[in-house]
Amino acid sequence: MKQLLNQERSFSASEFVDTHDEVAEQAFWERCVTKADDKLVDFIAVQLSSDVPSAMSFTSLRSTLQANSTQTLAYHRLRSRFISQLKSEEPSEQNAEQLRSMAEEMDHPLVMLDVLRLLGLREMKRECFESTESLYVQAAKIAGEHRDHAREDKLWLMIADTSLRSGRLSDARTAWTKAIQGHVDLHREEKRRFDSKFWIQAIEQRPSEEEWPEEVAVALVSFGQMTGCHLSWASRPELVLWCAIGSAQYERSEFQAALLHFKNAESFATGDDVMWLRILQSKCLASLGQNVAAAALLSGPVASENARVAIAATAAIGSAKLQSGAYRQGIQLLEKALNDPRDADWPNRSQAEADLALGLLILGDTDSGLESLHTVQATFEEQGERIALLQSLENELRLLDHEGRNEEADKVKLRIQLVERG
Repeated sequence: MKQLLNQERSFSASEFVDTHDEVAEQAFWERCVTKADDKLVDFIAVQLSSDVPSAMSFTSLRSTLQANSTQTLAYHRLRSRFISQLKSEEPSEQNAEQLRSMAEEMDHPLVMLDVLRLLGLREMKRECFESTESLYVQAAKIAGEHRDHAREDKLWLMIADTSLRSGRLSDARTAWTKAIQGHVDLHREEKRRFDSKFWIQAIEQRPSEEEWPEEVAVALVSFGQMTGCHLSWASRPELVLWCAIGSAQYERSEFQAALLHFKNAESFATGDDVMWLRILQSKCLASLGQNVAAAALLSGPVASENARVAIAATAAIGSAKLQSGAYRQGIQLLEKALNDPRDADWPNRSQAEADLALGLLILGDTDSGLESLHTVQATFEEQGERIALLQSLENELRLLDHEGRNEEADKVKLRIQLVERG
């Protein structure tokens, strides 16, 4: 993250924080006693404060810590000692009380939540699950009172997990349902990013035989549309959920995880939805270098009577050929798919166009390749697909650097900087 900020790649750094928010939070706590102008801590604080009420923001916490430097240093020392003891032994009751007392003196909800989490870990280590649950319930109440409902929902999932560990299935179901309904309500009330980690945790901690609420499909249907599946409010919640998780991971180039979740989605799919999910699994396998397995999965989709499915499968084969080094074959298949008169609109067409442009550039057809690449980059920008746009620009930059075209490479570097700055 620090390297990204040094390179002035603020968008990529913000994506890292969004994807690894727990890591970012721990980095904040570890560095919060450093010099006042620590740009990394300030950046983390701003990113973690997005869509959060002011009282629960890390920017307000940063101000509180800076205004009370003596207390902050004392708390940081107590906290560091407590964490060190957690790793090797059991912190004493006295140390636990000291930490909680210091948090109460600092009078900021995020400090109190931090302490309650650490105290909960201590009780969990002692297998005192009811005490752990009590601490997490206190934390959830604080988050709810300060209207940080996303954090409150995560805490209810932690409570559900604690109840499961102690064998209290009824309490686990109540906590799990509260967490799920809370997150569904958040998506209904406002436009929010899809938090794949929350939903993966919800899947892992779902009590046995507990059904997914139908509202999950309604709330999350838009996040799975890139799959090509025919998703609606009436779809199985499991299908919508796995499609949404897989899509988020695929966009972040987490191909192994996306492969697993698209496969899980397939077990709830029927008809053409099965074909779309196999195309995506094939694309994941190809990105992981498993070209034989990728090709095998496309035998059904490429022969589909549904023109959109067949064309998209042909394009996927072409992209896989490019990735394996069979550039001419890949270009031929991509051109066949992109020029197929039966249907000009199918999922991930823009990515196929970007792959074709790169293939042309690799084979030396520079003018056509750059023209095509710039056209698809304009499409990415128009559609707000900043991650895809940055990936395309990075690919173009590598090629220009390789060919020693320094003036054009400098222009692409400037474009990347502008996209990163938003």
